Amino acid sequence: MKSIGFDFFATKEDLMSGIQAFEADHRVQYVLWGLFESPTFERYSSATEIPGLGRSIYGHRGEKCFLVIPQDAELCIEAVPQRDGSTRYSVDLMNNFFGFAFKPGGVHEDRFIIDGSVGTRTGSQESINLCKDFIRKLRRGFTRIQSYYVGPQALRLMDEGYRLTPSIQTPESLDLRRP
Repeated sequence: MKSIGFDFFATKEDLMSGIQAFEADHRVQYVLWGLFESPTFERYSSATEIPGLGRSIYGHRGEKCFLVIPQDAELCIEAVPQRDGSTRYSVDLMNNFFGFAFKPGGVHEDRFIIDGSVGTRTGSQESINLCKDFIRKLRRGFTRIQSYYVGPQALRLMDEGYRLTPSIQTPESLDLRRP
């Protein structure tokens, strides 16, 4: 199964030019990924509508993830029975193989930048092509440091002492640093 991925550190400002370039070429929707009590989901027709884009609430990479799918695609939802007899509703990539995952990461407490990622592993050529174009447009102007790409504002904040890390609990010795 083919997969592609892209890991980055970025602020909202770093993300916006690439996302807007992508959205100029592709009509997509961003659907909050997860397991929910209701089959009604948080979804946005543009990343500019996502509340708190580029901000990390909890300070770790396990925060909001969005499924990015074509605007006209039908969202496939899986009903998942629970032990207590209730039902939860799942939105994920495996049921929507034509999309890709987008975890924006972002600034936390004005002293950390939590990493973000974009990727797919469905093997779907449609998913791979859409994801590749998102990555290509997003990383313009980013600087590669080790296995990450760092946005221009995130790079300035790094130089000012911000920690670039997957979690505020991660030891500082594991933070991303310039070579």
